[in-house]
Amino acid sequence: MSGIPYLIRLAAILAAIVLIGWLLMDLVGADTGDPAVRFFRTAADWLATWSRGLFDGVANATGRAVLVYGVPAFTYLGLASVLRHATLGKER
Repeated sequence: MSGIPYLIRLAAILAAIVLIGWLLMDLVGADTGDPAVRFFRTAADWLATWSRGLFDGVANATGRAVLVYGVPAFTYLGLASVLRHATLGKER
């Protein structure tokens, strides 16, 4: 795999890593004053912007966080997988 599909796949994987990283930090109660934690939170908030309003009805804060950040993470991983499989046939 090379070129644009590879870069898009790499970006999707990195986005999922950031989202899952922030979700784990949020669940363990990481110090949001720490610059690294703040970076993950800011980046994850931006990456999950499209899913924010989808789960407003979930009353449990932990469950809502898992949905708000987990759904985009798996969506981005799904995109990466689709791109990988779509370009595999062209390489053979």
